[in-house]
Amino acid sequence: MNKKFSTLVAALVLAVGAGNAAQTAQNVDKLDKDALKGMYQLHDADNNMLVMHGDSLLLVDAAGLDSVGVSASLWCVQVTESENQGQNPIFDFTNKKTGKFLAVSAAIVDTMNVGVISDPIVAGVNYQGWGWSKTYENKLDKAQPMYTYFDKDSVVYLTTDGTDKNHVRLVKAGAETAAQGGTLPTNAIKFTLKTAADVVLTAPEINAYLAKNKDVLTFDPDYKGTESLKNPFSTVAFRVDSVNGAAGKLDATAESADFGFMLVKQKSDSIYLRVDTAWANASGEKFLKFNWTNPKADEDYQGYVIDSILCKNAAAGAQTLLNQHKFKFTYSPSVDSVFIQVQEATFKPETVKWWSEITAADVKKYATNSDTLFVKLQDLIKGETRIVTIGKPAINLCIDSRLSIQRFLSV
Repeated sequence: MNKKFSTLVAALVLAVGAGNAAQTAQNVDKLDKDALKGMYQLHDADNNMLVMHGDSLLLVDAAGLDSVGVSASLWCVQVTESENQGQNPIFDFTNKKTGKFLAVSAAIVDTMNVGVISDPIVAGVNYQGWGWSKTYENKLDKAQPMYTYFDKDSVVYLTTDGTDKNHVRLVKAGAETAAQGGTLPTNAIKFTLKTAADVVLTAPEINAYLAKNKDVLTFDPDYKGTESLKNPFSTVAFRVDSVNGAAGKLDATAESADFGFMLVKQKSDSIYLRVDTAWANASGEKFLKFNWTNPKADEDYQGYVIDSILCKNAAAGAQTLLNQHKFKFTYSPSVDSVFIQVQEATFKPETVKWWSEITAADVKKYATNSDTLFVKLQDLIKGETRIVTIGKPAINLCIDSRLSIQRFLSV
């Protein structure tokens, strides 16, 4: 098991409930060096996912993940080139939830007859290393059966019995069915590798994690050499309140623009984070900085902190920066990392002298420019000065790779 994966298995656990999909599962087109660092799902033709629940190998749909945990469906993939030129690569899959390889037991395989489908199987230890896609670095085949050799002339396929499509079974066949493109067993499962769907986090989930992580998030890399521009997410103890209110639930029937967005407040007081309209740097390409809003110091404050920050008691003109206080936290299981986006940010063009002269075109909105509104780290002086700002996502930034929400583990 590689070091990255074993670290993830030991990750922190949070107690939360069912999730809210932010982005659907996507096909993995290739497994190059970078892609092999991720974790993925194996989908059948009906988009059921292969999971390891305890030792049982099951096929479950998206709703079924609530009962087994999403991490039961996540697999770390390792590929070994065959020693014999022209033969297909060998794939090994390690389950995130259990830490076990996808393998089958000799006690089952050695007693099977050719063409006869076994009873539902559990994970074993004897036979692993699976034939599946013929290529991987530049192109990954889709909807392919999975088989493993148990001697030089024979293989077993992962299959169902055609009636019970939730329990994985085995069927024994001659090696020529796999190696020479022969006729496949009727119910052999054809798998496609996909990323796991991203999930928008709720306020209770975020706050429960913060409570066990010194009240901050961990960035890798983090800010550097800028004590006056520290990263507020990693240096200031905070909690979140749902913009939708109540228990922080993600209510899809609520104001659609606010779906999943949170107000970030200091733990010690009701002071709220915003993306500022001020630049963090004076020369070169400009980057926005963060700042804090104290509603109690606001002339529109009426005794209700959240109402004040949302400007419910203020004139319409006072709501200019309202949406620059709203942040969405999205968890991506396949890379085990959190992404943060702000609902709006204001970028003043160099040709405009005063902030009061900006136009609607200078305000980037989540609904139309979400790809430009990520919280990210930006080098001002390479190797010396790095700040947190807003922009397109940085591919090398990982926020809390130790984060493993309970909904992704056992329940």
